[in-house]
Amino acid sequence: MDMDENNMIWCVAAETRILFRFNTSGGSVTAWSLAGQLPASYSCACAVFPYNGSVGILVGGYTYGNFYFYELDGVNLNYLGSAPEPASVTLSYDVCYSASRDTFFWVSKTGSAYSITEFEVEFDMALTSDTWAGIKASF
Repeated sequence: MDMDENNMIWCVAAETRILFRFNTSGGSVTAWSLAGQLPASYSCACAVFPYNGSVGILVGGYTYGNFYFYELDGVNLNYLGSAPEPASVTLSYDVCYSASRDTFFWVSKTGSAYSITEFEVEFDMALTSDTWAGIKASF
């Protein structure tokens, strides 16, 4: 779950892979099915970040192996593409965006050890679902 700059709350339903955007009074504003892009396993991460003057959304899952990126252009939710997680892990948990650092923080588990990884995302200028620069991680 995350909150954007307009105080809208975003979350993804684990089993159904539906992305929800709520206003702060709890009213559901919009919902989008992400089942067409996401693997058929549980979603668990949802982070919002500024993207080209719009809202960018990162979605991850417990065992996806990739992060999936979307943009809300004001009206439509557009799929931007996916990129591998910064490390190979047993389970992936949540991700949050830090505006002051312009990076993401990712909680994961390998074996019995939990870790937090800071990473940044660099998008190509002409981003499509097949072309983008990738993720750089710092441990």
